[in-house]
Amino acid sequence: MPAGAPLPFIFLDLNTLEDFFGAQGAVAAVNRETARPKIKELAYLIMHAGLVSLAGVDLHAPSDPEFAQFNLPPHGLDRSPGRQKIFETFVRGAAVIPPSGKRRPWPNMTELRQRGGQLILEKSQFDLFSNPALHETLKNFQPRELILYGAILEQDIFYTACAARNFLYTVTIAEDACGIRDKAAAEQARAGMLLRGVTFECTEEILSRVARATRQAGLAQPVPTDPSKKK
Repeated sequence: MPAGAPLPFIFLDLNTLEDFFGAQGAVAAVNRETARPKIKELAYLIMHAGLVSLAGVDLHAPSDPEFAQFNLPPHGLDRSPGRQKIFETFVRGAAVIPPSGKRRPWPNMTELRQRGGQLILEKSQFDLFSNPALHETLKNFQPRELILYGAILEQDIFYTACAARNFLYTVTIAEDACGIRDKAAAEQARAGMLLRGVTFECTEEILSRVARATRQAGLAQPVPTDPSKKK
């Protein structure tokens, strides 16, 4: 894609961490066994089609008031095993921007656009827009659509999706690639997002639609078939 041209979409990978999708995760999603394979499919698409992915990851202090306020066990603790990205979404050498939104040197956005890859934005709140770097990064890429997946649907994804709609982005949730902790709360969050104009699709729909868009927009390379899905 020509440098500076708006992207048709960008993926927001939220908290695809061991704490949420690992068997021993501190806040493991109740549907992790079904959501994790869908996350793998999306990650394969992003990696092998040369697409841009912005990954939001929690960074909490042990005394973070969020834990007591929302009745959550400690998670996302610096240097803890649970804060590691699951292997399906891990990208070696990805640049990391702290919650302040400040980093030196600044990541090479032109290279990220041309080659695809992952940029990690740390956050200490549910909403990924709490990291100021997200605004600046999205201005650089000018995506028409944000495609969200990861964890947790009723918390991080809800708040990030609602904030994105406030900024007038088209927002799509890969619903079957989202972890949840409480089914009732997840249903309530889903209803709230629908009222705000958020669209929900299954992973297969997104894979098909993005494959067409990459061909039409002349993105880096066609989307291959995941060999692990072959019979």
